[in-house]
Amino acid sequence: MKYLLLTAMALTIALGGLIGCGSGSDDVVAVVDDDEISIALLDNYFQKIGYQFESPEEEFKLKREALDSLIDYKLLVKGGYAAGLAADQQLERLMIAERPKFLFNALYAQEVGNKIEVTDKDVEEFYNKLGTEREVSHILVPTKEKADSVYSALLGGASFDEMARRVSVDYTTSVNGGYVGFITWATNVLPEFRDAAFSLPVGELSKPFESDNGWHLLKVTNERKRDLQSKKDMFPFIRQTLRTRRATMAERQFIAKLKEKADVQINPEATAMLLEKLDVFYPDSLSGVPRPDNYFPQLELLEPYEQQMVFASYAGGELSVEEYISKIEEVPDAYRPHFNNTEGLKELIFQIELNNIVEFEADNQKLESSDDYQQSLENFRDGLVAEKFRRDILGSNVDVTEDEIIEYYNSNLEEFTVPAQYHLLEIEQTSMADAQKVIDELNQGADFSKLASSKSTRTGMQSAKGDLGFVSESRFPELCKAAAKLEVNQWSEPVVNSGGHYSVIKLLEVKPKSVLSLEQVQNRVRQEIIDLRRASAALDWLRQAREDAKIVIHEDVIENSIKTERKSEQS
Repeated sequence: MKYLLLTAMALTIALGGLIGCGSGSDDVVAVVDDDEISIALLDNYFQKIGYQFESPEEEFKLKREALDSLIDYKLLVKGGYAAGLAADQQLERLMIAERPKFLFNALYAQEVGNKIEVTDKDVEEFYNKLGTEREVSHILVPTKEKADSVYSALLGGASFDEMARRVSVDYTTSVNGGYVGFITWATNVLPEFRDAAFSLPVGELSKPFESDNGWHLLKVTNERKRDLQSKKDMFPFIRQTLRTRRATMAERQFIAKLKEKADVQINPEATAMLLEKLDVFYPDSLSGVPRPDNYFPQLELLEPYEQQMVFASYAGGELSVEEYISKIEEVPDAYRPHFNNTEGLKELIFQIELNNIVEFEADNQKLESSDDYQQSLENFRDGLVAEKFRRDILGSNVDVTEDEIIEYYNSNLEEFTVPAQYHLLEIEQTSMADAQKVIDELNQGADFSKLASSKSTRTGMQSAKGDLGFVSESRFPELCKAAAKLEVNQWSEPVVNSGGHYSVIKLLEVKPKSVLSLEQVQNRVRQEIIDLRRASAALDWLRQAREDAKIVIHEDVIENSIKTERKSEQS
């Protein structure tokens, strides 16, 4: 029961975030007092989470449940305003803090809107590309000049593996000679990387190409066919993947356009002054430690007029030396560009001043007066009011005694049980035949770790010598079930893993299942009881509120919105 209550409340809040932001039919599916709810809100919610209905019956059922949650949300909002939460100062501070985010969203909506579409043809084409996977390695360097130099060396006969180990800044693959592994068209990699991997002939080296991470050189070493699930099973996943990719690409393009408009400029006089002052106050090295050419540790060593020099400017604002140094105090050293790295400084300043840049652009376009922006603010305020009303007013008298904590703990020991964990080595292979060859080599005395470092196909496991560490069934269910039958230092027969490949595992150590003590989970138990009682109080209040409110529901509008075909019709 507890999980159902929490899930319903989460759905209520999620639906609330869509109010006024949807598109589609304006048909009214329900009226709560004088507040109308359109069917578009329900359609947009399920589209947003990428849910695919199995049948018309399921679509009706879930939309009806979502409508009930949305009605509850409306009632909570009304209750919160009736309780005077509109004037709550904490909520007002949250509204002010979120202003840049809403302006960003309004700008994004104006530039991108609802242009992200995925057609059936797009899904079909994507599916057809999944039948092949390619084995790739790459070298990543920060500049085009470095990439060109590496490319020339490779054309001249230099070893790709050795070059990757020596110069690649992708440290997760460089230790393994740049080896990435097998990828498919669905693998979550940068689009430029994916395009290069599937356009390059097997055995050839790519020319240098750029991505957000730097400059790549890519090599395709193998290609093989793979079995696919049916279109019916794959199409929902593909549709959501395409929607996510296109949204990501649209945001990248939007950010690039915003960056161009911001036109960040670095004052060379200020950077020259800082480098000169570093020469004076911080020699090339102090006690063998290189000086910080990307930071000035003691601003008081600069004259007041030097601190107030303009360090950088952008459309709508500027940063003094003092402001820049103060703002990058929390930026890790590795991400602070040197004072002579103009492009790096521009990029960082764009990031740290993004809120101001967005506000300036939004003011230019008078977005604060737009209906979308005002509606977004109102929706956000309603959500805050509803949640604060639920937690702080309806759940304000919740208390928990020590005896109740003990009783809950003893009645729910399964919640506090840590499952058994197995320390495993693994050699993954893509076919049963290859996995059996591994078994044969092990039986002839081969070292498990050495075999894993040269033969395992799981990404990253060659460099780790096949060591998965301690794992539980929640992460590797098939492997752990097999491990439970092994003795320590024994290896298994091939196991079909969740990726459809074949794993040979060796058990190194077992941590048996255990129960956390009450002392370890006391605060967690207390909070769980409080959450349950708050949810119960909210449900009791909502039952009465539903009786008092005038609620009209048009189920025929839900029926008319159903687009899912019956399985018999599909076949």
